[in-house]
Amino acid sequence: MVHPLVAWFALFVTGLGVILALVSLAGRKLGFLGFLSAMLLIPTAVMIIEAEEIRDGWADRYFPEIRIERDGEEVTGIDIGDGDIVIGEPVPEVSSAEPAPGPTLDALAVFADDYAQVTLPAWCDAADEAPSTEGTTRALLSLTDATSDTRVTLDAQHTVLRVAAGTGVTVDVDGAMGEIYWPSRGVWCELGSDSFSVANPDSPSITLASTAADEYYTIVIEEVQP
Repeated sequence: MVHPLVAWFALFVTGLGVILALVSLAGRKLGFLGFLSAMLLIPTAVMIIEAEEIRDGWADRYFPEIRIERDGEEVTGIDIGDGDIVIGEPVPEVSSAEPAPGPTLDALAVFADDYAQVTLPAWCDAADEAPSTEGTTRALLSLTDATSDTRVTLDAQHTVLRVAAGTGVTVDVDGAMGEIYWPSRGVWCELGSDSFSVANPDSPSITLASTAADEYYTIVIEEVQP
């Protein structure tokens, strides 16, 4: 590959030589053209001597190195430049299909074996631990020895309700927002206009109620085995 500067210089010198020949055949003196042609002999000689270096430098700068890998007579790969372009390696397949959704929690099944009546909010999901209580008012209601239905008004933003296993629990926040965690069963539900209730006809039930519609409640239920 020829450097553009060398090509233009060679073309210029060739054209000048043709002009000198025509002037000589016409019987005229060369004058300035003769002086110019003599001066051009110096760069021409330099380019002839350094032709290989000029060619290699131009090729290295503008044309990437090409490396061919062979396995016998078979070409197994071609690297162009710094390896950004590789021919011969398999292209990984990119699947356009969306990943299959993970398993969803069947919240009803979590309570079905222990409670005859189950009413859950529209939004329930899996949760293994309760949220932090930092920055909230807190309360603990330990009603593990309840023998009859009991109604309690929520006075704190974060309330832990401790009950005996199998005790019914109803949360009625009267339109206020909130969430309920039942870590031992791995369930979390969002509270709002929907109520949360699990109960058995022959067992006591604890009802948590709210009178502050603008409050946000977090309720954590802990079951204690008898």
